Amino acid sequence: MKTMRFYTLLTLLMMAGGVMAQNICWDGTIAEAYAGGDGTPENPYQIATAEQLALLAQQTNDGTGGNAYYVLTDNICLNENPDVNPVFWTPIGHVVGNEPPYFTGHFDGNKMSISGLVCETSSGYGIVGLFGCTNGAEIQNVELRSCRLVGTQHTGALVGHAGLTNISHCYVNDVSVTCENGSAGGLVGFLGLPYGVSQSSNDTCHIVDCHVEQDVSVYGRFSGGLVGQVAEYLLWGPSVPSVVTDCIGNALMMGTECVGGLVGFMRNGNMESCRCWNEVHSPQYAGGMMGLGINVNFNDCQNGANVTGNYQSGGMVGKLYGGNITNCENYGWIYGGGAGGISKIGGMVGRYEPDPLLAESPCENFIRNCHNYGDITGSSDEAGGIIGFAEGSGIEKLFIVDCSNSGVVVENAYLAGGILGVSNGYVMRILNVYNKATVGARLGVGGIVGELSLSQDRVINAYSTGELIHEIDNYICPRGAIVGYSSTNDQFSSCYWLASDEYGSNGQGPELENSSAFYPTTSPSAWQLETPMHNTDDLLTALNLGAEQIETEFPVLGSISRWREDAEMSNGGFPLFGSQWPNGINEFVSDAYVCIYPNPTSNLVHIEGIEVSEVQVYNALGQLVKTIQGSNEIPVADLPQGVYLLRIVDDEGKVYTNKITIQ
Repeated sequence: MKTMRFYTLLTLLMMAGGVMAQNICWDGTIAEAYAGGDGTPENPYQIATAEQLALLAQQTNDGTGGNAYYVLTDNICLNENPDVNPVFWTPIGHVVGNEPPYFTGHFDGNKMSISGLVCETSSGYGIVGLFGCTNGAEIQNVELRSCRLVGTQHTGALVGHAGLTNISHCYVNDVSVTCENGSAGGLVGFLGLPYGVSQSSNDTCHIVDCHVEQDVSVYGRFSGGLVGQVAEYLLWGPSVPSVVTDCIGNALMMGTECVGGLVGFMRNGNMESCRCWNEVHSPQYAGGMMGLGINVNFNDCQNGANVTGNYQSGGMVGKLYGGNITNCENYGWIYGGGAGGISKIGGMVGRYEPDPLLAESPCENFIRNCHNYGDITGSSDEAGGIIGFAEGSGIEKLFIVDCSNSGVVVENAYLAGGILGVSNGYVMRILNVYNKATVGARLGVGGIVGELSLSQDRVINAYSTGELIHEIDNYICPRGAIVGYSSTNDQFSSCYWLASDEYGSNGQGPELENSSAFYPTTSPSAWQLETPMHNTDDLLTALNLGAEQIETEFPVLGSISRWREDAEMSNGGFPLFGSQWPNGINEFVSDAYVCIYPNPTSNLVHIEGIEVSEVQVYNALGQLVKTIQGSNEIPVADLPQGVYLLRIVDDEGKVYTNKITIQ
């Protein structure tokens, strides 16, 4: 509070005296002193000009400063046009040897902007950013605009190499970052241990509430809209726990290896309450949130970015070693561009393997309450609505619980399933799930699972209604309403499928016992079992009794979701999870009942259940295409056909996210 009063008083005094700093672009000179302050928390050094910002760089790099408190008091222009004869910036904490002069202080951007930053290097250690190397620093409230950065090792608009550093409330727009052979991030190139340090730390690095806008492009070997690389690119070794929270990425992402909408590569970290849009492209690992993760947990994240990868691609992460995914959604299209034994694509994860430190041990991991709404297409070996391919040693367990798929899983996959493509050696527990989308493959296709490999795998309380496409390139493959191929049927119980004259429950193997087809009734949202299960012939009742059975058999799960009738017909009349909202999960929990209809639509979208304050409509690239205020009717006839996201704010400020299709 003292600091806030001081800034306010300072601003008033400067205005009264007519000496407000002028936002004049930098000429490359360095100031002799700061505008004021003594570097303490109560009275930080004040930086009002580009020359004073350059003074901070000089003092940090020669070892005479960079360890105090600093605050911007005005917008700073380093180059008026960064693309024409720019003045090049030397990073604050510039690497010139094995022990760089770290910035170790506290820097508050005070919501002022720094524009026109141009920093390039093709020699030496190649660490590029407004800050080069930091160690134990705190950086907050910085806005970067119109910046161009090119490095060779770690490159980020804000920080090249952030060691044990916390970053919060920062904003990046109109920025290009390139680091072809290293890590490139819209905000940070590398986050983790300080440069030159190889001993693990128990301290935690945090990036909180940072936004990277859609006019940002990033290209690198490890390429992330927010951070290129978190920890060294090793299966194990020294690292520091890292947490990315409440961040939004809209950057156009491209790279050569690990590419993610927010993070290229991460080891030993958490990603929480993050959102991502636009596009992600990689010839290897591509993910809406992350390219490749080792022991990483995702919670309450939403991806709307379209993802293309030739190797392994997923809505959350291309490849994940260990870690858990909870309360997450994918709306983006996932496209596989390769085959030949390496290409795996999934709505959440392309390929899942155990944490290398826990491999061949009885570890347990969980994917819970996750929902895929994006189509999964292209060429691949295995494809799944939640996971494309899971591989273990026959000991590790992976639970997929309370999950659903509504996106098409089809085209040139060899094996595909509505929830899981293929499990090879992982002990799978697929519990309380459903698929309602079309699934297709060349060699084997299942409404829930393409292929299971272990006799101890279990699939319980699942249903599928999607069409199964089994003839591709004139080859007719096995197809099953629940599983494409399973040599036994005792792995399955309480599984249900929409009755078909064309196929049964198991595409190539014995029909499933303790399971049943179901048929429509006179009510469009009620379904009757062919064979009664749990002493009932009503599908909804049987699903809820099956959920109770799962809680008894697997106490490690605690409570799992119950099912509700689809009275609003948002799910084709088929049962939904009790916590699942029509066409998506709310960003914030609310007692309100929200109904979006009709969906698909060609003219108007109606919103019922809340009083709408504002609706923002985003296309599949994450671009805002329409804003409507104070109306529960949204005209969409002027928009092209495709999938869109609605961000709805009610009169209490609560936010809801829903997907619609315009035909």
